[in-house]
Amino acid sequence: MKKFSYTILLVALVVCSCKKGDEDPFMSLLTRQQRLTGTWDLYSIDDLHMNLHLGDTDLYYHTVGDQNQMTYTVDAYGATQNDVLNDIENTIEIKKDGSWTKVFHFVESSYYEDSESIMTHNDRDVLITETGTWSFVNKSTNYERKEQLLITTLERTQAVGPVTYMIDYKDPGIIDMTSSYPASSFALQFDPQTETKIYDLVMLKNKEMKWLNRSGTVNGEAIAERNEVLVWKKQ
Repeated sequence: MKKFSYTILLVALVVCSCKKGDEDPFMSLLTRQQRLTGTWDLYSIDDLHMNLHLGDTDLYYHTVGDQNQMTYTVDAYGATQNDVLNDIENTIEIKKDGSWTKVFHFVESSYYEDSESIMTHNDRDVLITETGTWSFVNKSTNYERKEQLLITTLERTQAVGPVTYMIDYKDPGIIDMTSSYPASSFALQFDPQTETKIYDLVMLKNKEMKWLNRSGTVNGEAIAERNEVLVWKKQ
């Protein structure tokens, strides 16, 4: 009976020790690696960048949305841009061998305006594929081991469908323009020492996880800040 009690206590300690993130389950029979690996769909995103100079916002990026639609807003030096992404497929496969593959497919429409013109385009098909490596981050001053995730991007390929831009000039003396471009594609390879991000694993459940990236840099009187929250759901 005593041996059985010790066994139950040992199992309980092992299970409960898996809780690390603020929104983690109280207990799980799966290890953190077992919960993390698999194929995940992006359920929601809220990604905000700001560049501040002497208290003024010089540059502002904000991506927000869910698995159905995303909006991307830029406000920079008197110009604004609003992109709407529909028909979204945004999945990441995280493998046990420490590699990952991400597929981001969407149809994009765009609106851009500055002091001289308004430029729009509709229904451009975009497919982005990325590959890289991942690992848990070791214990640090503010974090326990496996509370953070290191994501390194090694390669990105992008295929863009044909698109037509319409440019309407605000000066009535300038003739409006229409420009069409054929489909195109390209591939990029990255230095693994530079193309990395560290995410807090705020939540890591069997079927749902939340990543948080908060970062900031200071360069003289300019400050760059970023706050990114990603929620994923396992297929």
